[in-house]
Amino acid sequence: MVIDYAKAEGIPIVTGALTPTEVYAAWSAGANLVKVFPCGAMGGPQYIKDLLGPFDHLRLAAVGGVSSANLQEYFGAGAAAVGVSSSLFGGQALREKNLDLIGQNVKNFIDHCRDAKNRV
Repeated sequence: MVIDYAKAEGIPIVTGALTPTEVYAAWSAGANLVKVFPCGAMGGPQYIKDLLGPFDHLRLAAVGGVSSANLQEYFGAGAAAVGVSSSLFGGQALREKNLDLIGQNVKNFIDHCRDAKNRV
């Protein structure tokens, strides 16, 4: 099993889950971080908060529906991390393959992320 190998080698384990049962199973299997996807479709930050009610010892990463506008809400709800794609790079920059704009969007997102974590 991949998780067994990773644990034996000291490799951090990030697994995906959605439902509370899947989240618990991922943690029970040895996950260091559980990626909750699609988090936004399940209620966003409130879903992270709800999961952490009974699973307050877990580290959850919110993925799906995360943007610079709601970063502070996710971190405030207890998310240990977030996963992003188009909100990181910028849809227009990706369509235009504008590497300078992509780079600036990534820098801006990282700055927003740092600020959001510092405010909770």
